Amino acid sequence: MLINGRKVPAHDLKNEDEIVFGPQARAIFYQLRRDSTNPMPPDEFDITLISPNMVDELEDEEDDEDTV
Repeated sequence: MLINGRKVPAHDLKNEDEIVFGPQARAIFYQLRRDSTNPMPPDEFDITLISPNMVDELEDEEDDEDTV
């Protein structure tokens, strides 16, 4: 693997580093920045994944509590 034309065993990628995996496979690394003008803090739930099965279980538990 080559990073910016040099063979390296490991490298901390920086913006626009070119990674060459082989003769026909290459990529350019782009580091994205958060919008600094957005006054809202990052949404703490933006990466939360909920399985539909979990929702059904929660509803069943709530129903059980209501019958007690």
